[in-house]
Amino acid sequence: MERIQMNGKYPLSSEDANDASCIISDESAPITAKTVYIKFLLFCVSILLSISSYSGLIDLQSSINISDALGTRSLTLMSISTVICCLFFAPIVTSAFGAKNTILCSQVGYVLYVVSNYFPVSYVLLPGGVVLGIAEGFLYTPTLMYCTYFGRQLAGIESSKVKENVNRLVGYFWAIFQMNEILGNSISTIILNLGKPALINVTDAHSPDFSLPTSASSLNTSIVSNTSVTGYSTVLDSAVHDYSMCGADDCYNENEFDAKQDSYVPLRNTVHVMLAVYTTLAVVAIPIMCFTPSLPRKSKKDIQQETNNNNSSKQIALNAKQMWKHFMKTLEQLISPQQLLITPLTLYHGLYVSFISSEISRAFVSCTVGVEMVGLGMFGGGFLTVFVSVVYGTWAKSNLCRQWLLAMSILLDASLYIICLLWRPSEDDAYLGLVICIVFGISDGVWSPLIDGKYAKYFSQNEEIAYSVSNLWNCVGFTMMYGWTTLLCVRVKIYIQLSVLFIGVIGLYGAELRHKKKKENPAT
Repeated sequence: MERIQMNGKYPLSSEDANDASCIISDESAPITAKTVYIKFLLFCVSILLSISSYSGLIDLQSSINISDALGTRSLTLMSISTVICCLFFAPIVTSAFGAKNTILCSQVGYVLYVVSNYFPVSYVLLPGGVVLGIAEGFLYTPTLMYCTYFGRQLAGIESSKVKENVNRLVGYFWAIFQMNEILGNSISTIILNLGKPALINVTDAHSPDFSLPTSASSLNTSIVSNTSVTGYSTVLDSAVHDYSMCGADDCYNENEFDAKQDSYVPLRNTVHVMLAVYTTLAVVAIPIMCFTPSLPRKSKKDIQQETNNNNSSKQIALNAKQMWKHFMKTLEQLISPQQLLITPLTLYHGLYVSFISSEISRAFVSCTVGVEMVGLGMFGGGFLTVFVSVVYGTWAKSNLCRQWLLAMSILLDASLYIICLLWRPSEDDAYLGLVICIVFGISDGVWSPLIDGKYAKYFSQNEEIAYSVSNLWNCVGFTMMYGWTTLLCVRVKIYIQLSVLFIGVIGLYGAELRHKKKKENPAT
């Protein structure tokens, strides 16, 4: 699932660099570039393990917790709590507890969310979604600070520019970070396929070699049969899969899900094995982060100033004032003409990512080829996303190449939506749903850097707030898609996707024209 963007992806403004309290190193022992890279790698691996521990899991939520839309409801709460924490509380919490402690608390939140999936009931999983959202909201600010910290250390050692080092390390970080989809979904694919029960097709119930599984539920429900039970013998007359409610015709029918439960929900023991592996990843990430150096909290000048103003009531008032100032700047950004033009495309990206993780994974993969193939689809899509992102970064210097990639993404998305509308799944082409899931990853490799680049281009004087607003609209898209999962048929959702894409493209070109005009005549 694509999920929240960090300021660290982009060249930092002077305000961003000054706000990062990690820019001063108090270490007296000499350090080498190799030492810095090793510490940076430990930091990246710790974050990768934490994110991987739930990235594969949330792609399965609309399938393994399909009853009462429990999985998607938990993701809705996650998106809402992430927005609130990221916009209002993350900087204050990071300042109060320090970057390292904030990340450690977030990693504990990831552990709690994975563990909550052992008990898939509303009073456990829904609070788990809130905890996950809080953990995500608090993770990204200190991550930016760490990238800045290591970049400045390298700049001091290599006598190079700070900005170049910071951006280089951020690029390395994102290259490692993007592997979470690959790692997380490869785990689910392997475990769910190994735990998949063998298909049994019996034509002679009286055969002496026929042995009955100890539990009827262990039969894969892709076998729909007329079954007669006498003692411990079972007759399966046919092996026919019903595809009539798959693809665009999926309307989240509870009766249909109950009839094909095992197409969506794997054996519980298999799920427990998968959760055990994810829990291990999340837990191992914590001690690795403990080996990552703590960032210097304050400079001597800051400490002296804090001592002179050591008054809790003043500090509370200051924090409240900062929150209000941040809120007003965010509101100004939200209603600015340029932001209004780029908002539909930003919203589309949130809808797009959540549409893949909630609808494509359930209606086009789980329903047709089984839940055990969801991880493979997301793995393939994630690999293509990383590959196309690299291609985009290589070609981004050319305006013509950027325009070509944009046009390709628009046509590819529109084509995939039309295929989804027209395709009627059958036994002969059931795997087309898996192919659709994989191919959707291509466009995400363009949309993410393209939209982020537009924000950096249009709002270079107000990057921090602009990125927060970008995160906000992405999360609004997540919330909308997860929220109406049970209310709308997939066909209606596809029409909404096409409409928002069309409006978003028009808005983007309007924003480009407005920016070009403003650049030619700054006085306007």
